[in-house]
Amino acid sequence: KTKYIQIVKERFISELSRSEAEYEYESKLIKIEIYVDDSEIVTFRHRPQYLYIEAFSYVGGFIGIWLGISLIQLTDFIETLFRILRYSYKHKNDTPNE
Repeated sequence: KTKYIQIVKERFISELSRSEAEYEYESKLIKIEIYVDDSEIVTFRHRPQYLYIEAFSYVGGFIGIWLGISLIQLTDFIETLFRILRYSYKHKNDTPNE
């Protein structure tokens, strides 16, 4: 309790000796003291699994694969359409007119 009274007296005396500008400046500040029981410090580090160039090369490879697959499907679709049209044209001409 004596220590607390001494601290209050010291602060009161220091308040009297300050200028108006110092008092106004310090009245806008907030002092926060944090005490931690355990002084253990936990550090997290992030090491990326891929470098940027590797990530772009993988993405580019996958895009190339999907474009290749879609081009194959496009040619397959055109071929199927051509066969259907050819079949219908042949059967239209083969049927006798009445």
